[in-house]
Amino acid sequence: MPFCPYCGRKVESHWRYCPSCGKPLVHEERSRSEATTPSPQPPPPQPSAPAVSPQQAQQGPPPPPSPPPPPSPPQPTVQYGAATHPPAVGEETVVFYEYLEPYYIYVTNRRIAGIKSRKRALLRAAPIFDALAATKEAIDRERQEKLLRDLNTKKKSFEFFWEHVRMIEAKKPGLISGGHIKIYPLYGKAVKIRVVASETLDKLVSAIQQFSPNKVVMV
Repeated sequence: MPFCPYCGRKVESHWRYCPSCGKPLVHEERSRSEATTPSPQPPPPQPSAPAVSPQQAQQGPPPPPSPPPPPSPPQPTVQYGAATHPPAVGEETVVFYEYLEPYYIYVTNRRIAGIKSRKRALLRAAPIFDALAATKEAIDRERQEKLLRDLNTKKKSFEFFWEHVRMIEAKKPGLISGGHIKIYPLYGKAVKIRVVASETLDKLVSAIQQFSPNKVVMV
């Protein structure tokens, strides 16, 4: 700073005031430093959101994606024939039907029931029994309806829904003694059903285990 900006006298750079006019000499250096200090730059522009049309604004935000469909429940396996028409959700289906004296035994996906009858020939003459006991052909919808109609209309000797069964005891036929299954309900008396053939017992136990797998006990 060789000269005072106010009076024009020659000054030294380390002087703070002019000895002639007495005015400070710092403001000039400050003004120079301010002049050399770069001004702050404005922030870069942010990307703007995509334009929304009036129709989109009226419709609102897009709906969330729909959840995946629940897995379909497993279908029961029919022991005496195969179901040609898979049951709908909540539909009752007969998976075992056989005469085990003195009962006609029905096993469905909801219950096990028995209709007492010593006249086996009466039901043997029916087409449904011939299809199951003789030819073992598929249980189609018409035969399912016939079985369920008989089960729901005829007088039953016993009937237990699976949630009311505590345990089912199963014993295979031996050389001397016969086999049986014994149903122990949560309340009431147990029901014992004699089974002569081992094959029949295996099919009956397999049908029961589809819906009560932890309740069958082999003895």
